[in-house]
Amino acid sequence: MKTISYDTHSAAPFTQTRVWAFETLSSGWTGFKTKSATAIKRLQTARMVTALQSMSDEQLDLIGLARADIRAHAEKLIAEE
Repeated sequence: MKTISYDTHSAAPFTQTRVWAFETLSSGWTGFKTKSATAIKRLQTARMVTALQSMSDEQLDLIGLARADIRAHAEKLIAEE
C-alpha cells in the first residue's frame, strides 16, 4: 500500500507576509500608515509602468520618453505626488 505524505507543503511563501503583518501590528498605527503608503506607491508605480509599456514607441516619442526610462520616470512621478 502506498503512503501519502501531506507534509510536503512549505510555508515559505507566507513567511514574508506573516513577518510584514507582525511588524505592522507591533509598530502601531504609525507603522501601519507608513507601510500602507509604501504599498500604495508601489501599486501606483506598477500601474503607471504597465500603462507606459503598453504605449507604442511613437507615442513614447511624443511625450519625450524612451522605453528604457519608463520605470525611472514612473517612480519619479509617483514620488513627486
